Amino acid sequence: MVARTALILDDDDDYRQLLEEFLADYDYAVSAYESPLSFINGSIHCQSSTPCFDIIITDNQMPGMDGIDFLAMLKEVSCKVPDGRKVLISGFLTEEVRRKAAELGSRSFKKQTAMTDLTAWLEALPV
Repeated sequence: MVARTALILDDDDDYRQLLEEFLADYDYAVSAYESPLSFINGSIHCQSSTPCFDIIITDNQMPGMDGIDFLAMLKEVSCKVPDGRKVLISGFLTEEVRRKAAELGSRSFKKQTAMTDLTAWLEALPV
């Protein structure tokens, strides 16, 4: 069986580790980075015809590039991760941020309830 894959971006080391452990319980192989800039390391080009990850979870407020800008960049480079398989998590989730995330094909969850929301989201995703 091929492992499902996840990308996590969060500058909070403890929260990033919590997400890694949480997704491991769902049999995801996780790639985790402290920021979008550390993940893309200069530039990003989506040249694959298939998604590089099954899901993407990103914090919104991070140094260098926020989650909304990262999601917008993914859209610009024709990221193959389907809409609905991306999540933006924020401790300061406004309606404006929710709207922008939705326009970019991403769900959005408050950090305070993210684990409950992520559980429901993961369990509802088609295999």
